[in-house]
This record gives sequence, C-alpha cells and structure tokens, in this order.
Amino acid sequence: MRVLLISPDRKEIVEARARGARRLKAPFPPLSLLQVAALTPPDIEVALVDEAVEEVDDTASCDLVGITAFTSSAPRAYDIAERFRARGIPAVIGGMHASACPEEALKHCDAVVVGEAEGKWRRVLADGQMGCLQRVYRSEKYPDIRAVPVPRRDLMQREKYMVPDTVQASRGCPYGCAFCSVSVFFGRRVRRRPVEAVAEEVASLPGRYVVFVDDNIMTAPGYARELFEQLLGAGKHWLGQASTTVLENAELIRLAARSGCRGLFVGLETLSDAALDQMNKGFNVVGKFKEIVKRLHDAGIGVIGSFMFGFDD
Repeated sequence: MRVLLISPDRKEIVEARARGARRLKAPFPPLSLLQVAALTPPDIEVALVDEAVEEVDDTASCDLVGITAFTSSAPRAYDIAERFRARGIPAVIGGMHASACPEEALKHCDAVVVGEAEGKWRRVLADGQMGCLQRVYRSEKYPDIRAVPVPRRDLMQREKYMVPDTVQASRGCPYGCAFCSVSVFFGRRVRRRPVEAVAEEVASLPGRYVVFVDDNIMTAPGYARELFEQLLGAGKHWLGQASTTVLENAELIRLAARSGCRGLFVGLETLSDAALDQMNKGFNVVGKFKEIVKRLHDAGIGVIGSFMFGFDD
C-alpha cells in the first residue's frame, strides 16, 4: 500500500504562485504529518508533500491520500481531495478544521479523522487496505503522548524551511480562551512527554535552532525547569510559546534564557480589560504587560506579541 500525506497551502497563495509569484521559504515543516508518517507501519510506503515548499502532483501514484488542514487551508484541502477522488483514490482529511467541522469536510472526502491521529490512524490504514473506510474516525479519549514515535524528518526537505527542526513536548492547554481551538482539539488537561525523551530528541537534531510547537512550554513550572536544565548543554537556540501567567517567574525566565531560549510567542491579545473578559482571558493583566516584556528583554528573550482584533469592546 502506498500512502501520500499532504499539507495544503492557502488557496490564494497557490493561485498567486500560478500567476508567477515567487515561492518563499516556509517557516516550519508540518510536524503533525511527520508524526502521522511515523505512526504508519513499516510495510506501508509513505510519501509527504508540503505544498508550502513544493507543488502537489495530482497524478501521483498512491492507494490513499491523507490531508491535514487548518481553517485557512481547508478550501485548498477540499480541492486536492476531490481531484484524487476523481481518479478513484480515497481521500482522508484530518486536522483542526475537519475535527471542528466534520460534516463540512465529509462533503469533499471519503473519511474524516476527528481529533489526534494516534488513536485511529492505523485503523484508517487497515480499513483503507480492505476497501471499507468508515466515514468518521473518532477517538474515545486523548492519546497518551509519552510513547509518540520520533517524527519522520527524513521525509521533509530541510533546506526549504527557515527552521526545519520543530519539537513537541506537550499537548493541551489549561485555558479556555473563546477564540482558540487548542483546548477544544487537544483538551484542557496538558499531556507531557518525558523530559529525557524531549531533550534527547532536541540533541539529535542537526540544526542550531529549534522551535517548540507546544502552546505553552511553561504551563507546569516544575516540568519546564527540568526540561530547561536538560537543555543547558545542548548548544541550541530555541523559540516557544508561553502565557503571561508563568512569565512573572523571573527565575524560570532566566533559566529558559540560559538553556537557549531566544524568543517567546506571547498571547497579549488586547489592551482592553473588557475585551479580555469577553474572550475569557481575564487572567491577562494589562497593567503587567510592560513589566513582563521588560523581564523577558532583560533576560535576552525576544517577544512576539499576539493580538486579537474585532471584539466589540
């Protein structure tokens, strides 16, 4: 069996390139599909196409196509799925958008995987081999990520990414921000990989820069402290995400910097207390933003501030 995994680009970007727009380096590879590839049994041939760095070949030879998509790339994902289906090749769609809108996605594909792939991917493949795909695959519980296999990084084209080395230490977020899909998709109970496994994976990566894709690398200060201590001798520079609630811990920030942290994506969201309440993010305190940014800058950590627009207040 031959499986083709595809990460689609946004439809408008694909159309712009068709009109002659230059293809730029992509920020990061699609880690989720590299993990799906690692979950695929060794007797199944798997290939991966990231449309951000290469074109999707509609004539590619495969027995099943698996497509992931955010909301921004869902229209393009549907186009790709329909083209393969027109050739008689079953198409399976997963990812955040299809998990949130499975009925919509099912109009364009043969099957939808709702939630994380670890719980159902091998069943999808087995059913695909038998020619009896179910319409929806949904895990009854969140998978245990302590035994998640190392991503199939051999399937990506490293030279086409700004930062090809990405790592996931945890999944989930304890907060329930109204605008965010993370806690809906991954749950509000944070699941963590063993620190030793994460540090070993980071040390094995050939690049100097690493991006942690966790939605909050410091949710549990004890875990974060242990991880940062393990990274002290790795010789890496890393970027991650963190919430304002943990950025009041000056000692942890200094340790993060010593371990190689050079930048954090921080959800500041707005300077309006009313809007913060409206988005269920009242734990952000506007009056502390300057102090938090200064604390990070003093430690040599850059801040990528995230802001939301469009709230009534």
